[in-house]
Amino acid sequence: MVPLGPDGDAAAAAAATHRGAAAGVDRVGVMSPTDEVTRLLRRIQALTLEVAEHEAQKTGGRELEAKKLALEQLRRRLAGASRRVAHDDLGNAA
Repeated sequence: MVPLGPDGDAAAAAAATHRGAAAGVDRVGVMSPTDEVTRLLRRIQALTLEVAEHEAQKTGGRELEAKKLALEQLRRRLAGASRRVAHDDLGNAA
């Protein structure tokens, strides 16, 4: 049986599967640890720029505090993901 996309289209489903594979997502939709590190780094970079803009413009209030909290959470997730990559690449080195 051929999986179908959201509109019942087999070609759309195949294209979505290919995009997932290209993005580092395996068949069950789990991102590899290396791809997770890359994604987290990009999110941290973008959020850091947003926080810097708010601070430079002296705007933000609650929004700025929420972004700072999100940034800290992303940094912690990055630390965990980095340890998993190090463990996967080097055995028990981490």
